[in-house]
Amino acid sequence: MDFQQELAISEQTHRLATTIRNSHYYDAYEEAKQQYDSDQRLQSDIARFVDMRDYVLRLGQYDKTSDFYHKEKLKLVREKRRIDVQKTVYEFHVAETNLQTLLDLVATKVANEVSESIKVDMGNPLLHTGCECPSHRS
Repeated sequence: MDFQQELAISEQTHRLATTIRNSHYYDAYEEAKQQYDSDQRLQSDIARFVDMRDYVLRLGQYDKTSDFYHKEKLKLVREKRRIDVQKTVYEFHVAETNLQTLLDLVATKVANEVSESIKVDMGNPLLHTGCECPSHRS
């Protein structure tokens, strides 16, 4: 590949990235991320969860069979669930998944245009490749 071809591919990639950044999927992701990052209570909950997780991991290094370890691990799972069901977290994960699905679809389409035998590593293992729209995936 010569320099001109590389430059053309680079310019097309930049235009594609700009188009994606101008999409409603990206806008929804940015808005959800901003809400996620600015929610002080959520960030405090996440910091507490990380501390709990680190504590449970340290406990597990010594004895994963003790009742105390299992009780602490159960507390950790409950705390994770409590965080995950918060509206801000849910909306962020939905927006993140929709954007990732869009990126996966674009990568797959580009690869298939080059050759159908090219494998694409996708960030969403549950993607239904027959769907053209991230909001209608299975």
